[in-house]
Amino acid sequence: MRNYVPTRKGQSLNFTQSHPHSGKRKRAFGTANKENDPSPTSPRAPTSKPCSSSTRSPITNHDRVLAGKLRAEHYEKRFRNERKKNNRMEDSRAQLKDVVQQLNEELRVSRVERRKESGYVASLVRERDEALEKITQLEDRMDKVRARNVRLVAENSKLRKRVKRFAEQLERSINHAVDDVVIQSSKEKGIITPAMRLCVLDLANHGVPMDHIAAVILAVSDAFGIQLDSAPSARSCRRIVKEGGILDSLHTMDLLNHAEHFTISGDGTSHKNLNYEVKHVTVTDYLADPSLPEAERKQVLLVGLDNTSSHTSEAQLNGWENLCHVLHKTHNDSPLGREDPVDTRTFYTKACGMLSDHAPDQKKTCRLWVDKREKADLEMRGEAVIRSLGGEELVEMITEINDTNIRLAGGIVAWEATSEADRQIRYAKIEQAIVLRVGREAFEKLPPEEQTDARRFVWGGCAMHKAINASKGAFTRLALTWPAHEHAGPIILFNKDNAAAAAKRLSGRGGVKLVELMGMLLNNSNKKLGQQDMHAIWFESQIHISRLVRFPDVSNNRYGTLGYGAAEIIAHLALYIEFLEFIREHKGSGQWTNLEENIYNALHCHATLADLVAMTLYSQSCDIPYMRIVRTEILNQLDLPPTNDKAKALCRKVIADPGILCGSEVDYKTAALDGKQWQRPDAVYAARAMVSKLPLVAECVKFTFEGALETWERFTEDERSQQRVGLTEQQKLNHLLKPTNDHSEGGAGQLKKAKQRAPNATMEFIDSKTRWGRNKPKGWVKKTGAENPHIFDYARVTARTSDDSGQSKRKRIEIAEEAKDIATTYTRKRVKTKARRDEKQKELDACVPIEDSRAFTDPTRLKSLRNSDLDLQIDWHRSQEKEVLGKPKTASHSSLSNRPKKVAAIVAAIKQRLEWVKSGLIKEFYMPPDISSDEDSGGEQEGEPEMDIEDDRDIVGFGG
Repeated sequence: MRNYVPTRKGQSLNFTQSHPHSGKRKRAFGTANKENDPSPTSPRAPTSKPCSSSTRSPITNHDRVLAGKLRAEHYEKRFRNERKKNNRMEDSRAQLKDVVQQLNEELRVSRVERRKESGYVASLVRERDEALEKITQLEDRMDKVRARNVRLVAENSKLRKRVKRFAEQLERSINHAVDDVVIQSSKEKGIITPAMRLCVLDLANHGVPMDHIAAVILAVSDAFGIQLDSAPSARSCRRIVKEGGILDSLHTMDLLNHAEHFTISGDGTSHKNLNYEVKHVTVTDYLADPSLPEAERKQVLLVGLDNTSSHTSEAQLNGWENLCHVLHKTHNDSPLGREDPVDTRTFYTKACGMLSDHAPDQKKTCRLWVDKREKADLEMRGEAVIRSLGGEELVEMITEINDTNIRLAGGIVAWEATSEADRQIRYAKIEQAIVLRVGREAFEKLPPEEQTDARRFVWGGCAMHKAINASKGAFTRLALTWPAHEHAGPIILFNKDNAAAAAKRLSGRGGVKLVELMGMLLNNSNKKLGQQDMHAIWFESQIHISRLVRFPDVSNNRYGTLGYGAAEIIAHLALYIEFLEFIREHKGSGQWTNLEENIYNALHCHATLADLVAMTLYSQSCDIPYMRIVRTEILNQLDLPPTNDKAKALCRKVIADPGILCGSEVDYKTAALDGKQWQRPDAVYAARAMVSKLPLVAECVKFTFEGALETWERFTEDERSQQRVGLTEQQKLNHLLKPTNDHSEGGAGQLKKAKQRAPNATMEFIDSKTRWGRNKPKGWVKKTGAENPHIFDYARVTARTSDDSGQSKRKRIEIAEEAKDIATTYTRKRVKTKARRDEKQKELDACVPIEDSRAFTDPTRLKSLRNSDLDLQIDWHRSQEKEVLGKPKTASHSSLSNRPKKVAAIVAAIKQRLEWVKSGLIKEFYMPPDISSDEDSGGEQEGEPEMDIEDDRDIVGFGG
């Protein structure tokens, strides 16, 4: 019998024995498993720490396979450990069963042998019960281990299969990842993505033709190793450009809706006999940096490029109305405006100023704008009042409308006989009249200050047009210097046809004419003609020049180009003479053309050079400094008057003392308008050196500045407008007008260039493309598109609908029909004019001229002549003057306001005809019978002496 020594260790029993079935294995119950409880000295796997992005190495395919294998080995090892634990637990269970059997046997024996030792037996019973409980717990654990073992076997099987498939999956994953990185799609669900659309708009803005945009996109993506599945077609690109115009309209309306005031500007041009209009608005950009001054946050937006049938003021206002309708319809139909549509009339009420040139049609357009704005304001005020009325007041107003309609129709019977359509028209007119009346009453209740602010609409003329007209006035007055001082003046520059006939009155002369001829030779608008390239490289070959020189572009109407051309000639006079001689020698014939010979002769004419000196000094002292100030220092035209006053003060200063510019001491600090260095110091110094060698230079300078001063006074009249008086600084900002209309002038030029590059492009396409480039709405589109991506869908659908509707073709047909109507109107006018002229010519042919001036000086004889007789005499003399002089010299009878002026004009014309007879310009001096005699008799009136025409003293104006 084996001896067991039970000892208590913790809460469990420890039995130690040599069991025949256990071999060398020893089992300690209630102790930890050494295999599952690693000793402190056993090696541990290193703890993984996150690697920084700078030290992390890229994971290769080999690493991924190795990681899979390691995971499989880890699960296999866990499976083996669990199996070992299971085996050990089976052995422990068998041992426990043996122990229980032995204990039962010993208990049975001990009951006999040790019946009296009940305490010891009780302890054995307790130990047995504890052992049985332990066995139950071990069996539960074994069940769990078995279930876990089954689960591990299944997982192990799955892992083995995953490891087997891992290489193939890894290869597929790598291929998919590479495809995702390299192959990109320009479409999403068959629709070009917004990012690609913005890319197309940017490329179009940079001048890439529609047919080449796809090639450019593919080339750039290929350069970066990106493969695109497709690129937008040329048709899609054209439509995307139109979508850009729609998005820019939304951008413009967003800025206008956030603004309280804005100003408008525009200009017109013609291209191939079609009229075009350019329209801008100047508005505060609420998205700009708020730390900037408000004047710098003003943004000039191009809102329309369109063609019109005419350039009349009515047509211009109609263009603005159409533009306003299109902008508001685009906004109100979009996702941004459906919930809160904008009233079209707010465009007119918010507009508070207009910038344009000084043409009469622009001033009339401004007046029409003011009337339109006032009407819209009264309508909105009247509607606001009507909406606030009570029920009884509304009933009274409706009753008034009905009574008025019945009264105007002629009674209730006539009203009932009126058609429904006619009734609606009548209702609309009466309702509008009542709304305007109510609005006017509400407006008149406002304080005078608010009324003034509500009606203030400021017009401003472009500062550059002021400057260019001042130059024109200056150079026109310059030509009068020579006859005023009885000097022969510059040589006449005959053109090729007039050179043979020597018709002086058909040819030009002077500095302006020379600059124009130089422009034709050295910078011709037709790039196939002229010497521009030879001129450039010839000047570059000169040691003291050593650069390409281009003559100013005087063939185009650009600011200050005549002054630039004069300065260029004066600065390099000797070189230009040498260059012309080079041109002659470079030809095989050794002969100049008529143009070249004229230029060469003019460069040797002292009077012509004096003109150039005066033009140069005016340009360098006044014209160019004025443009520098306006374009760099002034942001608001309402701040321009002090600069204009300085220009006029300089003109008066030079008129009083021309030596300021043509004296021996010329200082830009006192002679230049802005007190800064001359734009062409070499030209000013060369001009000053030539003063003593040329005739009447001081007088030329004086006349030049006199003409400029007169023009400056005339073109600054807008500064004295009542609308500008007493403006506060904030009101000036609200009514801000750019100093110049360069943006409109540039838009017109850009439109012409676009039509030259793509003659068949629709105006809608050109307008959209130009506005996207000028207004730069990309940032707003990206920001708004992120918040409301439906705007891209709206733009796409709207552009497609516009293309399908044939809107551009209908617009062209409308212009053609309007042009036909205009042609018909002109034809009718010409027919009427020709009929009047023929009738007038019959009267002139039947007219017997009275060439006895005493018939107009004798009160008795003059009394018998009616005003119509005097008018006929004036018309006859004008017709004769036109035949002899080419144009009438005598004023028309309509411009002579009273009878004495008409008589004086006839007497002067008779005197002129006598001079023509003496000079041989006409052959005879016809003297009809005295008009005061009886109608049937050709004799003399009783009491009147016979007139002797051989004595000059008998003719008024000759003798005493």
